[in-house]
Amino acid sequence: MALWSDRVEKKLAPEAAAFLRAPDRELLPYDCAASRQHAERLHGAGLISAEELAQISKALERIAREGGVTDADEDVHSAIERLLGDLGRKLHAGRSRNDQVVAAMRLYVLEACEEASDGVRLLAAALLDRAEAEAETLIPGYTHMQRAQPVTLGHHLLAWVEMLERDLVRFGAANTASQPSPLGAGALAGSTLPLPAPENQMANSLDAVADRDFALDYLYAGAACFSHLSRMAMELCLWASAEYGFLRLPEEAATGSSMMPQKLNPDVAELVRGKAGTAAGRLAGLLAVLKGLPLAYNTDLQEDKQAVFSARRDL
Repeated sequence: MALWSDRVEKKLAPEAAAFLRAPDRELLPYDCAASRQHAERLHGAGLISAEELAQISKALERIAREGGVTDADEDVHSAIERLLGDLGRKLHAGRSRNDQVVAAMRLYVLEACEEASDGVRLLAAALLDRAEAEAETLIPGYTHMQRAQPVTLGHHLLAWVEMLERDLVRFGAANTASQPSPLGAGALAGSTLPLPAPENQMANSLDAVADRDFALDYLYAGAACFSHLSRMAMELCLWASAEYGFLRLPEEAATGSSMMPQKLNPDVAELVRGKAGTAAGRLAGLLAVLKGLPLAYNTDLQEDKQAVFSARRDL
């Protein structure tokens, strides 16, 4: 049952309900974490007992671990409230799904930034090892796709590492942008309940529920990172060609051809190159969604999820 259903006389048409259903199941553990923070605020205000706080915390841990969202649920927020029963209705006091969803999204992006940074560091470390091993290996350096001056392969690989180090800065900035808390903003103008303010609370309640700059920062960091990976992938494709002949692809990371057995195809590099275009499209798409929205919350903001979730899967 929708949280607002007792305020509307007619039942929502099934087609409209399906269209409006948020694609947000990946948010479940993050919404549980944000809900635990809100429960602590309710306890701090004396609105729930220590026993109720313990019950809510235990139930949220179970829900985050086991799930329980169904197609009948409007979103993960209403699913959590349903699964908590009477405690769920108490937990909803002093908050709205508007501040609830952005709190969960911020926690999601925080973890996604850390995850991406870990991957970038692993790649940079592997390139550093290879650069050291190839410190004296001469290859042509190019400008305008024409041979220009001799360089070493180690020097070239270190240029790739420099790109990745800038990516780490960008993911770090997106992480920082995700840290302010929107809890307490309610639907758009806060709550009359005497709830203690969360740490790092956002200053303006209207901005708190409407802001998705942190998601843009993450998508930008991802798009920039993929643009670097694409440049590396393109050079690997060139170097593996017969015309260049600088490297032979490992067979466990390449594919062959059913008609042309002499070929070894750089499919992994090609797909990385292709995903760079998709990553740029996600950033442009969310920018287009946000550019004309009035304050405060609008359902258009639901479009942030597909972009951010798919970006994390690719990264």
